[in-house]
Amino acid sequence: MHDVTFNNVIDAVAQVMKVPRELVMDPAWNRDCIRARHLAMYIMKQYLPGAGSLAIGVFFSVDPNTVTYGVHRVKLHLIKDEIMQQHEITISQVLKLQGKKKCRPHKVNNTPVTKALKR
Repeated sequence: MHDVTFNNVIDAVAQVMKVPRELVMDPAWNRDCIRARHLAMYIMKQYLPGAGSLAIGVFFSVDPNTVTYGVHRVKLHLIKDEIMQQHEITISQVLKLQGKKKCRPHKVNNTPVTKALKR
């Protein structure tokens, strides 16, 4: 089995979301580019050992708080956006990451997702 790199994640996100790799990396404000970039940050943070906000921020040339914000936005989208859910599944299949999530289940404002949905 090969180690997945940040570049592998970018390539997989670009392929699945049909956004050119250059635009995933570019700080463009186009909605599709932002969603792809945030999803890449989320995949990196959730699945890759040692991939913290600082390392991801350096890779994307952004502040670590931007990474934290992007990951949070994806978590919110994953709760109710079936397309985003499917993108995450497909990307993790492309990268062969099934069952390798390194983090705990999603929480929204420190509340487990199941409780957050009942509000």
